[in-house]
Amino acid sequence: MTEEKPVSLRQIAQIAGVSVATVSRVIHNNGRFSKETEARVREVIERYHYSPDITAQSMRTKRVPAVGILYPDLVSQHLAEIVVQLEERLFDLGYATFICGTRGNAAREEAYIKLLRQHKVSGMIFLYGARVDHRTEIGPLPKVYIGRTPEYLMEEPGENTVVIEPDHVHSGYIAARHLLEKGCRNILFPTRRPLLTNLLRGREEGFAKAMAEFGVQNPEKNLCIVDGFHEENGYCNAKKWLDEGREFDGICANNDRFAIGCLRALMEDGVSIPDRVRVIGHDDMLFARYNLKRLSSVRDPIDEFCDLTIESMVQMMDGKTPEQNHYVLKGSVVERETT
Repeated sequence: MTEEKPVSLRQIAQIAGVSVATVSRVIHNNGRFSKETEARVREVIERYHYSPDITAQSMRTKRVPAVGILYPDLVSQHLAEIVVQLEERLFDLGYATFICGTRGNAAREEAYIKLLRQHKVSGMIFLYGARVDHRTEIGPLPKVYIGRTPEYLMEEPGENTVVIEPDHVHSGYIAARHLLEKGCRNILFPTRRPLLTNLLRGREEGFAKAMAEFGVQNPEKNLCIVDGFHEENGYCNAKKWLDEGREFDGICANNDRFAIGCLRALMEDGVSIPDRVRVIGHDDMLFARYNLKRLSSVRDPIDEFCDLTIESMVQMMDGKTPEQNHYVLKGSVVERETT
């Protein structure tokens, strides 16, 4: 290989002695690498004049060098952060992306799958949503599920399939435990019925486990069935709890948007945060860090999600067997002013 010959991002990684994910992070200045590693990678990139070459790759394969990314919530900053990272890293590898908003609708998701198959994409990435079996529609095409586990994978590993999900039980547990350690005992846990996602099932289980460890009897009485998890849902439900005179000293919300709505209602009613009520959310969205009352939250390891997704997808698109079929990653509490 001469210096004038175009090289791929994978070759840059091999020459620099690092992973593909590390090269992508250096290109986008996305932290998590040493100054020495950055200098070495940038020197190799400059020496070989690296740039993505999508056209060349399309001539070497019968498939279009593109990956479909399907995600349910078009306004979720948490999911958007993942999508942006995936798009950047796939572009670095010479892949275009089709970004498809399913709005949590199974029929819409199926329609997008057919469309992506017609465009002969090289793989598909699914973010959260219901546990749908896509084997018939997708077949052996490489696929990665982030935050959702299809029912069939509960029984046996799928062909060309990798699942990367947060430990939802752990997330619910550490959120509740954080409030309990601060002295809360009457903690409300907004949830839904029926439980359609493993996210809610897991977090509810983790919540109950933490409550039991602290001697709180019958944690089921702390569950509050709600219609949704947007800001207005949090606001309206918190108003209702206050109007009903419900006793509570903590709210363990399933996302930051619901938690922010709760905070608004509580502050309008003159409730002191965190002296009288403590509130924690999930996802650690940007506005949680800059809200008037900076929101405590549980943050998933998004960088690790993206690293494993790209590495697994690349392996499968290269015709290799992924190192693992299933990854479960633990989040962590980010404590701020609301707890």
